Amino acid sequence: VLEISLAKVLPYAYPERAYQPLPKYPGITRDISFIIKTDNPVKEMLLRLKESGEPLLRSLEVTDYYKGKQIPSGYRALTISCVYGLNDRTLTEEEVQPVHGRICSVLTNEFGGKIR
Repeated sequence: VLEISLAKVLPYAYPERAYQPLPKYPGITRDISFIIKTDNPVKEMLLRLKESGEPLLRSLEVTDYYKGKQIPSGYRALTISCVYGLNDRTLTEEEVQPVHGRICSVLTNEFGGKIR
């Protein structure tokens, strides 16, 4: 026999959903392919890269992971997709390039990544 208090359970069954409107202006996507040591935690790296790309960096995600013959032992190959954008206008290449360069610098200088 089991007794469940629905008054206590239902608030957890339907969490509030937060919606964001679709961006009015298109983003600019740049990919970075690199190799990095396997002992570098990806989650920590992504958080640091996101910090260095603010406020223009909308999103950042790993789109490819490879570990095989062409990659040295103890390393892995990753591709990260970066989407840059603002809510009030379209960015120019001149605005995106310094931020993307800063992200690449953090990747190489702080995490020892080698851009491919």
